[in-house]
Amino acid sequence: MPISLSDQLEIILPTYNRREHLQRTLTQLTAPESPVRHCSLTVLDNACTDGSSDLIEEFAAKCPNIKHIRHEKNIGGNGNIARAFELARKPYVWVVCDDDSFRWEAWPEVEEALFSNEYDILLTRKDDLKGTSNLAKIVRQLTFLPAGIYRTANIVGRDDLAQLAILAQNGHLGRVTVSYMADRVGLGRAKWVCFGEILSVIGFTF
Repeated sequence: MPISLSDQLEIILPTYNRREHLQRTLTQLTAPESPVRHCSLTVLDNACTDGSSDLIEEFAAKCPNIKHIRHEKNIGGNGNIARAFELARKPYVWVVCDDDSFRWEAWPEVEEALFSNEYDILLTRKDDLKGTSNLAKIVRQLTFLPAGIYRTANIVGRDDLAQLAILAQNGHLGRVTVSYMADRVGLGRAKWVCFGEILSVIGFTF
């Protein structure tokens, strides 16, 4: 049986008290024109108090691929992000923010890269990265969390995950995500392949 995108990619969305933004983001991700509308989408509700929890339940009732996890208490923004990486199980995980906007024109290139299993990280946001091999620019871009779709095997099941969560609680998640990958598999040995734009994409492998 052919592998589907929903077998290859999962999306995890941490959120706290941003109902209006969250509604727009969920609408984009689940719209008929969204190429990821059938992918597993887990929403990590950080004990919202503004009606976001009810909104998530409304989307989950309409979309069976949406899973709503509500924490009993607020575990902090960075703690919620660390939890997203802890929960990831599909081959690739994309942790997005509750106020993201998406452009899907270049998605076929992203999907091709995902199915190739060649890359450890796909960058989804270009800015000044198109055609560059400048490691500093790549690392800077990855400090914006949704800028990377990560190979889960490089994150889940590692002893370092506990360290990632601890450092995240200290407010260093963006830097930790990058330095964690660099320490584990060697960012300096990256092979670069440039794509188009979703947000936008650059793929690289170690």
